[in-house]
Amino acid sequence: MSSEKDLRASFNTFIQDLPQLVAEKGLKQVYNLYKANGYDSLTIGGSPQSQVDLLAEGMIHWHNNGFFRLAELYDGVQLEHNDDYFLALMNLNTPLRQALLRHDQQLRDELLWQLLTVEGTPENSLTNIDKFMPGTTWQEDLLTATHEGLIPKDRLLDACLDALARDFAAYRAGWFSRMYTTLTPTAAESAQRQSELVNLLGSSVGATVTLAVKQLLAVHRAGLLDIDRFIHGCAPALLTTKANALAVLKILESACATGGDGPVTELALTALGHTHPQVQVAAAQLLVRCNAAETLHQHAQSLNPVARQELEEAGLLANTEEETAQHTAGSEDPSYPVPASPVQPVTPFSQQDAYARTLHAMQEAVQGLESELLFHWLISENRDTSVLKPLTRQAEERIHEHRAGHQIAYLILSALEPENSAVQEYEQHLAHEKTPVNQRIREIGEHLRQKRPYALLATPTDTHGWVDPTIFMQRLTHNISTGADILEQDFTQAMLRLNQGDQATHQTLINALEEIKRTADAAGRYAPYFARARTKLKDAGKPPHILENIQVSWSCLESDTKRPSGKPEVVWWSPTVHLPKVREEHTPEEKYLLTLHYAVMSCEQLALTCPSSTAPVAVGLLEQWVFFNEEEGHHYRHNMARLLRSHPGTWDSLSAQALAVLANSKHQVDRAGAAELLADTLGGRLSYQDAIAGFAQAAPALMFTRWAHTFEDMAALTPRITLRFLDGLLPYCERTQHGMGKLLGVYAQEYLRVHGAKHSANKSPQISPEMTAWLNGFKGSSQAAKHARTILKAADS
Repeated sequence: MSSEKDLRASFNTFIQDLPQLVAEKGLKQVYNLYKANGYDSLTIGGSPQSQVDLLAEGMIHWHNNGFFRLAELYDGVQLEHNDDYFLALMNLNTPLRQALLRHDQQLRDELLWQLLTVEGTPENSLTNIDKFMPGTTWQEDLLTATHEGLIPKDRLLDACLDALARDFAAYRAGWFSRMYTTLTPTAAESAQRQSELVNLLGSSVGATVTLAVKQLLAVHRAGLLDIDRFIHGCAPALLTTKANALAVLKILESACATGGDGPVTELALTALGHTHPQVQVAAAQLLVRCNAAETLHQHAQSLNPVARQELEEAGLLANTEEETAQHTAGSEDPSYPVPASPVQPVTPFSQQDAYARTLHAMQEAVQGLESELLFHWLISENRDTSVLKPLTRQAEERIHEHRAGHQIAYLILSALEPENSAVQEYEQHLAHEKTPVNQRIREIGEHLRQKRPYALLATPTDTHGWVDPTIFMQRLTHNISTGADILEQDFTQAMLRLNQGDQATHQTLINALEEIKRTADAAGRYAPYFARARTKLKDAGKPPHILENIQVSWSCLESDTKRPSGKPEVVWWSPTVHLPKVREEHTPEEKYLLTLHYAVMSCEQLALTCPSSTAPVAVGLLEQWVFFNEEEGHHYRHNMARLLRSHPGTWDSLSAQALAVLANSKHQVDRAGAAELLADTLGGRLSYQDAIAGFAQAAPALMFTRWAHTFEDMAALTPRITLRFLDGLLPYCERTQHGMGKLLGVYAQEYLRVHGAKHSANKSPQISPEMTAWLNGFKGSSQAAKHARTILKAADS
């Protein structure tokens, strides 16, 4: 080969032709060809041990390799069969894997089974390889191998159950559940493994429990279940999903019929503690069948109101309205103690703590209040930046490598070594990406390089991000007295952060401003800033009107694959934030808000953008929703909930849409945060009208099953506020949207709970005419329709 580049090109062709080469020549000749062409000299080929090391890292661009196993087979290379080896074996090139499963006896008899005991890593596991690696999957190849008799099905079934018993992470354990199901074991085959399946009922992984329940139900239907063993181990599954709990209770019915009343009664009592009303009803019915009706009556008050009403209508439970009233008396909405975030003065940088705080800010890429305080100290008078000298090398590295904290690194070097090449390099970056945030960094950096002290106007004076008007005037007066040029981005940001004060104070400051204007030598230079400051002082603390014109639209993309009903298999929804077009007549502050790149700003930056309104935070959350998946966005959403809680600004329908997205999170902590925010703000800072409008607009794109969990949490804090909100929201929701049964179930549960307390509360929750009409629109036997009829019946009683 003329060059390494040509050799690499040839190797790529070799890899592309590998399936055909293996089929025509066999593994040994393919390996000889691999060596004869010198591919093993490439870094991408490398020694067998280097291949193992690279493949064990799970780096996708190494997946066109894996010849280390052929080196073992045909060159006598000896490699240690440790976890890294088996991680590498997982990543074998697909044609090599298929050929080895057919021709490598040691792989089939020994190595494969050791591989199936390895969980893998977050980046490198059977789950990820089957999901992302091109070609056929491990699951497909193993299924083919069992059909061809190359590997025994029984042994593979056992290996899957053994792996599921090892407490692997849910994501990686899922591969083994799917593999077991794909093998389609008969009831007899699962019956031989029922002891292992019963043990899996106690797994912490939901999918594992579901697999075990389904297999044991099939064994039960075939009459092969060891019922005593099942009774001994099924309790944990009774408190998992609704489907699992109902299936277990169905099996327990037969045990009750055969005389196992005692232990079955205890299990039914356990199921009575399930959160879903259908499970509670099934458990109650089982208690009655086991002649334990008295036990049911003793626990009636702990039942979900929907379940209790259904049992009363079936005659399995006496009417408990009076008891319910006593039980729920005084259940008016409690005063919910939202953790306070009182406003506090900021702690400025000092000469003593500047090094430690700057180091932390750079290493952690701090953005927000702490970085603002750092900027203020760096550019102010009477500070000695030489204390930061030990940070210069690290600052250079962060700029050259564009690592986190590069903005702060740039300002440090601008203050210490303005001629440093890293400063010029970063200047080019700032000039290329002319965002408002970058422009502010650039103007501060320019002042630092020119060693011109300046009192930054926009540095917050309290922890909510406000700038006190009196301190703002002191800073402005100082800059004018020194003849400093006003930094445009700094002044604009200060205008957005200027706090409201009493009218007398503002008038005093306006008068002082006029006096400065008359006496300043260079009044002409500052005239535009005098005018803007005067206007803002009269309107300080109020949100800019331009924020009211921000609109959001939701759009969807349907998959090409369709369900039998004709509906798309998958629908991807995303919000688009429409900012008003920048016009000449807009103020600098309005232009600033309309040109921000919200999606790339940190939560802390968004929170400080405009303390008078939560709109920038909401825009950031909605725009980020497009880019982040559930896991990547979890930390971001958690921060957003925390910052919204302490944000001093106004709320509107845009803020409500951000809450709707938080309420849709996969993570319980995010949903709980949304519930707490709704409980705290509804009817106060966030009007019901705006909240309903925001949630209704986002509803088609989001998951009602997750909303249901959020509103359950909210109802535990403020039941009547929750009912009022859902009463207004639900009529705007599509009755047939997936998850409506669960969402309407929350309303039914809370309505019946509060309705039962009407005798002590002297009033029953009101259902609006719109809600009544919407409920009457449900037909059929769906769970949502049942809930609708339950609510209407209770309302008429």
